[in-house]
Amino acid sequence: MVHKFFCNIIAAFKYFFVIIISNFVRHTYLDDAWVISEKIDEARDNGYSLFNYLETNYPKIHIFYIIKKSSVDSKRIPRDRIIFYGSFKHYISVIRSRFLITSQSLPYPGSDRLYKIIIKFSIKKRPKKIWLQHGIIQNSVLHYTMDYGFSKYDMICVSCERERDFIIDKFNYPSRVVCLTGLSRFDNLIDTSNYLEQMKILIMPTYRRWLSNINYSEFTKSNYFQKYVALLNNMASDRFFVSHNIKVIFYPHYAMQKFIPLFKRAIIQSENITLASSTDYDVQDLLRQSSLLVTDYSSVHFDFAYMNKPLIYFQFDQNDFQKSHYKKGYFDFYHDGFGPV
Repeated sequence: MVHKFFCNIIAAFKYFFVIIISNFVRHTYLDDAWVISEKIDEARDNGYSLFNYLETNYPKIHIFYIIKKSSVDSKRIPRDRIIFYGSFKHYISVIRSRFLITSQSLPYPGSDRLYKIIIKFSIKKRPKKIWLQHGIIQNSVLHYTMDYGFSKYDMICVSCERERDFIIDKFNYPSRVVCLTGLSRFDNLIDTSNYLEQMKILIMPTYRRWLSNINYSEFTKSNYFQKYVALLNNMASDRFFVSHNIKVIFYPHYAMQKFIPLFKRAIIQSENITLASSTDYDVQDLLRQSSLLVTDYSSVHFDFAYMNKPLIYFQFDQNDFQKSHYKKGYFDFYHDGFGPV
């Protein structure tokens, strides 16, 4: 808490310095810029897909991408298009750019509240804020940061009419702000699986809010850990999977990746089982290459169904999930889903 406070103090000084300079400078090369981002250490989702599309088809647009310098994905961004998180250029971009576009929360230096206070001191026109979204909202995701009164996005992208109505109703967005566009990463979802050559089964569960911050010892006692260990061990020892050269890839959610070493110790070593880390594997590549998806409540099932490929919902903790994570939204897995529960 103390560390976060001092970080915001330092960020505030940097903001004021940038605003003072900006208020005396008529124009900078960032004034017309489209600044895109995702998580501050990733370039592999809707933001990156849009970035690639614009760079290829609209080279005259001044487009930049915000990412941490230490990220393995930073090499994907051309040097002349990159803005490193926390850099002086980053501070200028969130004050002076034309558009701030993201699939996650906007990556301001410091906190969202600090930015809202600081931006009031700028006499320049504020950037338009566009939220691409990370996935299709299907559950009752009620969080104050998503409310229009807090976020004040100028545009939010949705993928279906039921999602649009949900956003307008639950988060108080004006209908003119909610645009039925789909997700930009869907343009890259081209099925490359070949089950005749080798069948790949992708197991990709979402995280559990009540588990993401517990210690390793407590995690190994969780129902979540024990269920997936049992599932993977069954697949590792099953003669059918081994004899038919069926590859099983387990890719935990971003927030659960830190527990991969625990799964490695608990799962039977087998050539057909891969525990995939986010640093070594790209989600879109895995989705394209896999023949079958096993997931739970993750919106990634929309991506897989978009390619018209079969999937299974493994939902052993429905009550706990709806009680402690997300409540049920407009989507019913039994009636609206793309495979058996």
